[in-house]
Amino acid sequence: MGKTDDVNQKELVAAAATEQRESVETAATEKKKIKVLQVFRDKYNKTVRYKVGQELEFDPERAEDLVKRKLAEYVDPSK
Repeated sequence: MGKTDDVNQKELVAAAATEQRESVETAATEKKKIKVLQVFRDKYNKTVRYKVGQELEFDPERAEDLVKRKLAEYVDPSK
């Protein structure tokens, strides 16, 4: 394998790594929109209260927990 082939291979690997990192970051920042059905306090800051009718965005796991506990419902039906 010559120097040119080695450089091309490194560029391909770097591009693939960048693409993977971007897809992971996109998936990690994806939020789910919910609408509050019952008043509840924030999990981490107990001074924050969410009121009925408020629309919020949470991580998918947290949104699922709130919906299962009937504190909120999904705004868009796709979950």
